[in-house]
Amino acid sequence: MYFPKLFFTVIALFYIFSLSAQQKQQASDPEKQKPCKSIKDGLLKADKVYVLDLSGTELNTFPSEILRFKNLQVLILHDTKINGVPPGIATLVNLQKLDLSRNQITGLFRGMETLTKLESIDLSDNMLDSIPATLFTLKNLRVLKLGHNQITVLPAGVNKLVTLEELDLGYNKMSQMPSDLSGLTALKKLNLNHNQIDALPAGIDKMGAMTEFTAVCNKLTLVPPGIGGMIHLRKLWLDSNQISILPQEIGHLQELETLRLNENKLGALPNSICDMKNLVDIYAGGNELDAIPVELNRLENLSVLDLHKNQLEAIPGGFSSMKKLSKLCLSNNPIPTQERDKIKKELGQIQLSF
Repeated sequence: MYFPKLFFTVIALFYIFSLSAQQKQQASDPEKQKPCKSIKDGLLKADKVYVLDLSGTELNTFPSEILRFKNLQVLILHDTKINGVPPGIATLVNLQKLDLSRNQITGLFRGMETLTKLESIDLSDNMLDSIPATLFTLKNLRVLKLGHNQITVLPAGVNKLVTLEELDLGYNKMSQMPSDLSGLTALKKLNLNHNQIDALPAGIDKMGAMTEFTAVCNKLTLVPPGIGGMIHLRKLWLDSNQISILPQEIGHLQELETLRLNENKLGALPNSICDMKNLVDIYAGGNELDAIPVELNRLENLSVLDLHKNQLEAIPGGFSSMKKLSKLCLSNNPIPTQERDKIKKELGQIQLSF
């Protein structure tokens, strides 16, 4: 009596497992990962083209034939000299990654909001002077690269990108940031290098997911206490600014590994820096330091300490206990000969420079 029921149960389970295995196989299908590098060849099997890579091809204009690849998931048009994309690209609703870098694009069309599956877009090395508002409608966007353009303003609309994990705005012409970036709670990497930014926005303490923050070559004069909210930060680069003071809250960055502060106006390092036990590299050359925290030797993972071109006449004792310290740079400091000899005797096992 129960045999037929058991039989059909087994058959049903077999079907479910078979279907699951088939779906996994399709997801990892090499054909879906293999890039097509010719429109002509791709049109022979248009519905089977998932990755189209035309990088380095001198196209000048966006080929309309691309719109026939309805299952396209990745489109790479890097360095093709195109100056724009047609509204028709909105029909490529399966697109997940779009690389338009190193071209001559000045703007994007409205209507891109139909590309709801788009997760990554690269518009770096183009001729954009503003960020197309249509980008802020892409609710699943995780990576947005806009470096090496002529962008002057980051609109407040960027706060709508709640899934964004990487934002590259390096090498632009921005002088200000939005008053609040607290909506970017998923952001892990933010690149603001080589702009003209003089202040960081409020709300950065809400960016708890951030692991890399770089703002090299700007006009920053201070670092707000909110930096301490970036508790997962591992990389902080602030070289070549006008920063004169760091907040004690920087000591909350317990996961920080690299701290770059070269070429600023720092007169001191906060004592809380001694609490950052995961620090591997500290670069604080080209400042106005006349002393460093006495308990810096507590940084047991520190490998590189660069203090060149400061006002140091001595360093605290105890550095010999730092087993991982391999390089100490003290060049261009007014350290007397007697003090230098003392340092050499204590730290002769590491790479020293005076």
